[in-house]
Amino acid sequence: MFHNRSFIVLVALALLVTGTIVLACAPAPTPIPAPTPVPATEANKALVRRYYDQFVQAGNLNALDGFVTPNYKRYLSPAAAPLNAAAQKQRMAGLRAVSSDFKLTIDHLIAEGDLVAIGSTYRGTYTGAFMGIPPSGKQGTFASFEITRIENGKIAEHWGGPDMMDMVLQAGGVVSAAPLRVCENNLHNVAFRHR
Repeated sequence: MFHNRSFIVLVALALLVTGTIVLACAPAPTPIPAPTPVPATEANKALVRRYYDQFVQAGNLNALDGFVTPNYKRYLSPAAAPLNAAAQKQRMAGLRAVSSDFKLTIDHLIAEGDLVAIGSTYRGTYTGAFMGIPPSGKQGTFASFEITRIENGKIAEHWGGPDMMDMVLQAGGVVSAAPLRVCENNLHNVAFRHR
């Protein structure tokens, strides 16, 4: 007959062997994949797309505050001081007042590092005065090329803009050899008169 100790050791060994066999035969646990981080360039492009959708396209001027850093700078010309957020809101309000049916299409959105380049097309009818040119009712389509620099998930700097000369010509302005006059947003020094 078995001693109680021998019996306990035998049961323990049997359980150990059985457990080892069960573990050896069990399927390997399925690892839970770690969430794939969104690359910074994709996050930056998404931020810029939201900026254009909400601030530029929809005309929600107060949305700008959620997209830009406190020290945001909007450069329109190398010769002019950059705009801050408040001045950028005024500028956008002025541009939107020129066209009641303003539409924007983003044609290209390219990101590298902390920079996002935007190529877009603006369309609208000149229903408001534009740079001294009375409303013409003409349809306008013009290109814009811009670059933004992203800092901590916000737009810190913004360069470029629409082709202002093309906008003036499509609104009915005529470039002349008259003395030069500085355009509203200092993008170009051009002289013009309406047709």
